[in-house]
Amino acid sequence: EDVGLFSRRYFMYAEDIDLSHAVRDRGLKNYCIASAVVIHHGGQSSGKAPSGFSTVMVRESLHKYFAARRGRGYAAAYKIAMVFTALGRVTLLIGLWPVFGWRRTSWQHALQKWAQIGRWALGLDPRVREYSSRTCQSGDSAVSLPICRSAE
Repeated sequence: EDVGLFSRRYFMYAEDIDLSHAVRDRGLKNYCIASAVVIHHGGQSSGKAPSGFSTVMVRESLHKYFAARRGRGYAAAYKIAMVFTALGRVTLLIGLWPVFGWRRTSWQHALQKWAQIGRWALGLDPRVREYSSRTCQSGDSAVSLPICRSAE
């Protein structure tokens, strides 16, 4: 109760990291209980979203987390690193295409994934603006997150 619940700062994907950080900030400890069982009804929010949604939103949530916890410079460095990582991976995949060919769908998925991450890092993905504004306070029934603490 001292720490609160999930932050409204994030749409998805980083709220658990942020909650763990808040616990530690209050001088409490995080514990891993190996025998604990968690039932995750995966895809309830992101499963309804367009393809590549979770790939992009994981990075966006981490970017927000870094900005909140480490500062804007750290978050900017993260985005720059993602630009170069995506560029390197896309270049490598395209460069290896003549050698291995595109018969393997895993290569196509990898290329699509890293192209999406690159677009996000360059600020070219419109989904980020749309879904980032949908936080707990939005009351959006499609994104029902009843366990949220207020944004700091």
